[in-house]
Amino acid sequence: MYKELSESYRYFGKYCNMIGKRLEYEKMYAVERQLWWYRILHQNVQTAIQTYFPDKNIAILDAGCGTGGLLTSLQSQGYTQLSGFDGSADAVEFCQARGLNVAQHNLTHIEAFSPANPLDVIICDDVFCYLTDDEILRVMRCFKNWLKPNGIFISNNNA
Repeated sequence: MYKELSESYRYFGKYCNMIGKRLEYEKMYAVERQLWWYRILHQNVQTAIQTYFPDKNIAILDAGCGTGGLLTSLQSQGYTQLSGFDGSADAVEFCQARGLNVAQHNLTHIEAFSPANPLDVIICDDVFCYLTDDEILRVMRCFKNWLKPNGIFISNNNA
């Protein structure tokens, strides 16, 4: 098992190496379902959402959704208005094959994307480490514009 986890992490943290490697998304998704760190991360996101929105009929976007693991976790908790995007065609295909509402879009070209409706929650976990400071500022401005007045932004990032 440890060897399998190590193999799955071979590309973790090196997003550019994940592009064109659908098998790596499959491995990482399997790890996300088992590894305590992901389970705690997903639980913390759900707790934050429930703190502000007791009703599950809310619009949630996962920006940089990767494997769609968090979207799947939220779906299993009864959330239905879920969407996501990722810069990798392999990630998008992997998510769509599992019935998730995910589109291909790159955060470095954030202005080209616009959600269909204002959002209650935007989640962007473990993505900012791949962006420059200027790109992060542009992304945050767009997120602010996409959120409803009482909307929340949730992010987990590397130290």
